[in-house]
Amino acid sequence: MFFIISALGQNAYLTYNKAYGQLLYENYEGAIALFTQAINEKPDIADAYSFRGLSYHKLGQLDKAIEDYIKDNSFKKDRSSYNLACAYALQGKKDDAFRLLEQSQKSEYKKQANIIESDTDFEKLKSDPRWKNLLTADVLTPYDKLMVEVNEKFGAKNFEGSIQACEKAIGIDKADKRAWISKAYILSQLEKNDESIAEYDKLIGIDASDFEGYAGKANVYFKLQKYSQALPLYETAAAKNPYYMPLYEMGMCKFGTGKKDAGIEDIKKYCEIFTKDDMTLYTCGRFLYDMERDNEALIYAEKAIALNKSIPEYFMLRAYVNHVKKNWDTAISDYSQVIVANDKNAGEAYYKRGLCKAEKFAISKNASDKSGFCSDMKSAIKHGITEAAQYTKLCE
Repeated sequence: MFFIISALGQNAYLTYNKAYGQLLYENYEGAIALFTQAINEKPDIADAYSFRGLSYHKLGQLDKAIEDYIKDNSFKKDRSSYNLACAYALQGKKDDAFRLLEQSQKSEYKKQANIIESDTDFEKLKSDPRWKNLLTADVLTPYDKLMVEVNEKFGAKNFEGSIQACEKAIGIDKADKRAWISKAYILSQLEKNDESIAEYDKLIGIDASDFEGYAGKANVYFKLQKYSQALPLYETAAAKNPYYMPLYEMGMCKFGTGKKDAGIEDIKKYCEIFTKDDMTLYTCGRFLYDMERDNEALIYAEKAIALNKSIPEYFMLRAYVNHVKKNWDTAISDYSQVIVANDKNAGEAYYKRGLCKAEKFAISKNASDKSGFCSDMKSAIKHGITEAAQYTKLCE
């Protein structure tokens, strides 16, 4: 029974991540359907209420949004109070909007005045005397103000200044993890990887139950292609926070350490979440082709092409698969696409297209099927494909 419950819970978090992917793509109706499925699978999956509320909000279905925001607040106090204020403001319920805004500004989810002021949801509040009072209230702690400075200096590419602000914040409150996380991340961006790892280790020392130290450290090792060191850290982070699913990174780590079947399953799940990531769809297809799983490889190649027809490598992959499957006409068409694009793979495309023509002719004995074979091989040689030279005698 325990294993059944655990599996259902894990499925809910995968469904949640799929929903979040659709929210990012602004497919709000699709996101709502998937968030609802996640909630049905695991009714206490709190973040699903928060983001389903946001999806309803984007569609203008404010009553449903408010219901979900209130539910989210019952799990995590005031996390959705700001969004509730936005929804009430749009409905013209000024008293409720101000009450929730003030409540949010007293919580850990408080926002800078310029963010509130620029939020178009609050247009109906701006003529109210309470608006000015709310914006001028100094709700940021000295620590908060330093974290604002961290972000501003990082945005201005003043990385050393950003690190100094982190250190000042750490001096104020060593238990607050925000400055540690920011400092470690900035050091990683500056390629100061050993220092970054040391900061993430400090973060783990502060709170070993928090996933972010493990995830951040894993990202540094992943960047360095130290997959055997990154993978267990990703797994630890995911175990500590089931919402966190670094499926692409874990899949690549597994591939890099010889666990190809497990790796491809992770990457396929990632593609289920980020359905418009054409590059990863292509990567998944390429791995499947290399593993001789041609039917699956073809599916991923076609998905990548459907999303982005400007990348010659996608057509090259589809051509490879169809070539192996003896779908010569389709393969020839795709090799031709690569040649027309004058891609770096044009030489190989000429060579492979010529082989397709020869293979098709060997079966059909129809002279028209080998038309262009010799010119393809000559073009391949000009592009540096030396193995094409072995066919020149046939042309003679």
